[in-house]
Amino acid sequence: ARAIARMYREAGFTFVRVTVDKKLLKQGIVRYQVVQGPMVWVRHIHFIGDHNIAKWYLGFKIDTKTHFWFIRKGALDKTQVRGDTERIRKIYQGKGYLDARVSYYLKFSPSMRNVTVDFVINEGPRYRIGKITLIGNHALSTARLLKDITIKPGDFWNRSLVAEIQERMAKEYGHLGFIYSHIIPDFAYSSQPGLVNLTFHITEGRPYTTGRVIIRGNPQLQDHVIRRQIRIYPGSLYDTVEVERSERRLKNLQLFGAESITPTGHRPDSRDALVNVTEQQSARFLVGAGVSTDAGLIGQVSLQQRNFDVTAFPHSLGEFLRGQAFKGNGQDFQVMLEPGTLYQQYSASFSEPYLWDSPYSFSDQAYYNMIFRESWTEGRLGNRVTFGRRFGDDWIVSLGLRAENVNISSIQPGSGQIIVSNAGNHFLTSITPAVTWDTTDSEIFPTRGFRASVAVEQYGVMGGSYHFTKINATFDLYHTVYTDPFGRKTVIAWKNQLGVIPNGPGWGNSVFFERFYGGGIGSLRGFRYRGVSPRQGPLNDPIGGNFLAITTGEYNFPIYENMLRGVFFVDAGTVESDIRVGTVRVDAGFGIRLTIPFFGQLPLALDFAYPLNQASGDNIQYVSFALGMPF
Repeated sequence: ARAIARMYREAGFTFVRVTVDKKLLKQGIVRYQVVQGPMVWVRHIHFIGDHNIAKWYLGFKIDTKTHFWFIRKGALDKTQVRGDTERIRKIYQGKGYLDARVSYYLKFSPSMRNVTVDFVINEGPRYRIGKITLIGNHALSTARLLKDITIKPGDFWNRSLVAEIQERMAKEYGHLGFIYSHIIPDFAYSSQPGLVNLTFHITEGRPYTTGRVIIRGNPQLQDHVIRRQIRIYPGSLYDTVEVERSERRLKNLQLFGAESITPTGHRPDSRDALVNVTEQQSARFLVGAGVSTDAGLIGQVSLQQRNFDVTAFPHSLGEFLRGQAFKGNGQDFQVMLEPGTLYQQYSASFSEPYLWDSPYSFSDQAYYNMIFRESWTEGRLGNRVTFGRRFGDDWIVSLGLRAENVNISSIQPGSGQIIVSNAGNHFLTSITPAVTWDTTDSEIFPTRGFRASVAVEQYGVMGGSYHFTKINATFDLYHTVYTDPFGRKTVIAWKNQLGVIPNGPGWGNSVFFERFYGGGIGSLRGFRYRGVSPRQGPLNDPIGGNFLAITTGEYNFPIYENMLRGVFFVDAGTVESDIRVGTVRVDAGFGIRLTIPFFGQLPLALDFAYPLNQASGDNIQYVSFALGMPF
């Protein structure tokens, strides 16, 4: 009966009563009588006594929410409210209000169907740090463990900063092979009012070296594909920081449902590294459709094998039909057919990230694209080959070779002269040396580190219709500002792009379909795709610029579990016909990101942006979205 009542209360039926008929119970019959009463809606939430933390912040952190039509249920759950009082108390304690107390009151309407929840807060004094003491450290000095700390005596107590110090100390020990070290922070009230003394209790254990690296759970993927991602080696210190890095590298392969590296064994001075992976389906045949403000409505038929092996020919037809051929070596092969209303792509690609397990890489893509531009149609038939070389884990140097035929057709009357004069076929070749420096922790969703790249594309070196130089540089910086109790991170990102096509004597002349354009998803989101550009002709056609500069600030935070996230952003930038800064376009807005693993990494991106500054002729767009859905 109590369990039934609890289910009703969690659903918002606060006054439910569940009883058992005792007379029937004596006859061996169990009958529950349920009087559910009215569902109670939370109409208002008030915070009383909050002087130093904003109401909106507290409201964002609690689970109790007000009822909002069909978007948010907002039913009263007393268990949830009680949990929120503890959550608010911990927020205050984390910021130094160690004596904070929180209670709540419920004010019901006369009908008992609506309620106002009042959280009453007694903040108390805010404490500062007195002494900082380390106990139990012998292998590492106190000075080394406390170097570059972000909190010092006299600063306000801050739980998140204390956690950062704890993590930094753990990494110091982890680098030296102290696998089983433990660091526990604690505080004690000082005899001096308003001060607490901070103590780190350290259990060091002993350092271990790495024995064997044992791999389990990979019946399809060859061992060497996994081993080349592992950053600890037999005989080296068992570096737990490098273990975490290795786990991230395995995750970035996107070949496993789960991956972990744990120490095992009983030797006195070494531990084996047990690499446990759970393979997921690496081959995918996808039939789907998508729609976006950049590319319109698009269909998709694709076949991809992310664990391809070009040398694993089948020994029989049955082996091929069972999917046991051409797999196991961690290569990537994909055939994609994407017909669409504004954009069509048909391509086949192959990539080998580690040629013969060396730091060299190779990729090749053949493609045919048909793009329906503003007042013309652009067809591209070509092939792109790229050779790469890794230097360590962070640096990549590559050389790209491109050969492409571009056909400009179906030009509308009134188009700009530069478009009309370039009707027909154009043969392009280019060589692109590039260098990338990447310290981010994830290729999919970076939360810290930076990614910088410079690419110089030289057209006409291998022949072709045009000779000019195109320079692209990017710099993206990521920083985690908060990690919630569920491990979800709030991340600030700063993204920058600079594009330059030098013109003038000795540099050659660029062509409009290879120039820079701004606007749309991943660019200036308050403007239409390619809506920021120099223009020409009665139709005000965009003809591209020889200079592009765009910077974006983005605040990305979790909303619901790991599926739904929100973003606030500001974009600023310009596209000009020559190398100068003219009118700087600025927009600001917010958006959502919905990730469902079955549908891919980013099936839905929706942004609402408002242009704060624009130039004459720019195409404005308040909503940008991209949605993909497999059938």
